[in-house]
Amino acid sequence: MMTIALIALGGNQGDVRRTAESALAQIGQHPAITVQRVSAWYSTESIGSAGRYWNAAAVVRTTLEPLELLDQLQQAELDHGRVRAGHWAPRTLDLDLVLYGERVINHPRLIVPHPLAWRRRFVLDPAVEIAGDFVHPISQCTLQQLLQRLMVRPLVVGVDLDQALWRVVWSQLPSTLRAEAEVVSSVSGEKAREVVVTFVASNHGERPFTVVVPADSSLAARSVADTLTAMLDCPIEILDESADR
Repeated sequence: MMTIALIALGGNQGDVRRTAESALAQIGQHPAITVQRVSAWYSTESIGSAGRYWNAAAVVRTTLEPLELLDQLQQAELDHGRVRAGHWAPRTLDLDLVLYGERVINHPRLIVPHPLAWRRRFVLDPAVEIAGDFVHPISQCTLQQLLQRLMVRPLVVGVDLDQALWRVVWSQLPSTLRAEAEVVSSVSGEKAREVVVTFVASNHGERPFTVVVPADSSLAARSVADTLTAMLDCPIEILDESADR
């Protein structure tokens, strides 16, 4: 059965664009994969301290099962110098399976839809360029709608945490992030409809659009800062091919 899948591409080492183009060519040589569309490239602020990233998206048609497609993506990463040195480590190439048709997959090796895609502009901006009408099968929002949620300023942030912990976390956030966010301590009132993300201590009920933060204040501050950075940073389309070198 033919399935349409969405792949996020990224990297911040070497000639990222040429590396990714080579990887896509390799993937497209597989008889069960056809690369249909590729977005422009965007420069974005990295999460962590790995330097600026370059991101794009690709739509492929495939008869491979999800784990088989994942195997092809990971082999292409390996063949193009990917070293898995850490969660936020610099990398030559990152290929993430964001959507696989309308399937919801929970496997030790693979979660689809990608669990963080809904809150990352560096994923959504290039994805919307080529697949804005694709539907996120859990939220039932299109990718265009998910992106539009992140465009509103101030970004309304819900907090369902111990207030003492949140005060420490908020005080540690960069002023640039605080300036673009409006915090709502209760997400049950009239403002609840405007909340884009809610920070919680646990999410046993699988509430949508939530981010679980650690109990440790320093780790919690890093988690919140990383989340807001990915939501607020506006990816810049790279028009000059030399700009990504």
